[in-house]
Amino acid sequence: LLALVLAPASSLACETCAMFSATNLREGKENTFSVSVSEQFTEYQLSSSAPSLNSIGNADVLKRYSTTQFSLGYDITPRWGFQLSLPVIVREFDLIKQYRRSAESESGVGDISLLVDYTPYSARELSYAVHTSVYAGLKTPTGDTGSLEDQIVVPEGEPADLVLDAAKHHTGGGIPGLQGQVLALGSGSWDTFVGTGALLRWERYLVLGTAEYTFRSEGDFEYRYADDLLWSAGPAVYLMLEDELTIAVQGLLSGEYKRKDVHDGVKVSGTAVNHLFAGPALILTGAEQLAGEVSFQLPVYTDDPDALVVPEWRIK
Repeated sequence: LLALVLAPASSLACETCAMFSATNLREGKENTFSVSVSEQFTEYQLSSSAPSLNSIGNADVLKRYSTTQFSLGYDITPRWGFQLSLPVIVREFDLIKQYRRSAESESGVGDISLLVDYTPYSARELSYAVHTSVYAGLKTPTGDTGSLEDQIVVPEGEPADLVLDAAKHHTGGGIPGLQGQVLALGSGSWDTFVGTGALLRWERYLVLGTAEYTFRSEGDFEYRYADDLLWSAGPAVYLMLEDELTIAVQGLLSGEYKRKDVHDGVKVSGTAVNHLFAGPALILTGAEQLAGEVSFQLPVYTDDPDALVVPEWRIK
């Protein structure tokens, strides 16, 4: 019955793509491979403090951001496993140069990541289940960083519309989840991340939670993305609980937080992130370790005073 417990970036992950998700909270099997595909799509809108597009002289105004992540996992034992993830990113934006606006898009491979995960405790009985997982990994600088070369540094406190940014960056992960204000498909840096996930079940009721923290280093063009934190948690209830199929619905609350990026020793305006999302999620598991989840979330709190754009909604 633990498969019922199923399976975030962090990840981040996605713009903020967490390397781990609820579907990773499943019982491992010795010497087995697994394949997963995840998608996170986010629609953006101008922030309430942003000026009209007609008054912006130069900017890269993000409209939509999609991260499709392909992952290959291998469980050495029921407790130890590895996962290799490759994100494919597509972003659509309005490019404004000298007050002239054109619709543009960019796509490519993001930063590939590798993680190792460990299950410190797992117990399952007919009436209850407990499953915990911890992991750590490395994100490699495989994504294109060309857009960073055009970055104009604006000292902290200056208007964000002077910066050619407003793009979100994939931080690697399981859907991954989206995050940090950035300018390119890749960071150009070698980064490390750690995370944890837990599941508690009593009869038909569940509580699921994940958290991931990424430690950033300086990448190409003397640009350093700030460290970021991704988390998600919420209660769930099984609508169907059978050996061959389980269906659960969850009330999901998730957040992402990062401070301002630094370019050549100067903090970049409009790059801090402090978002809180809420919405429903549907989680399914089937025979042969099959698992999946889909969620729709709306931002219920944002605190990005210098941001040019903010999320309007997202689906994973």
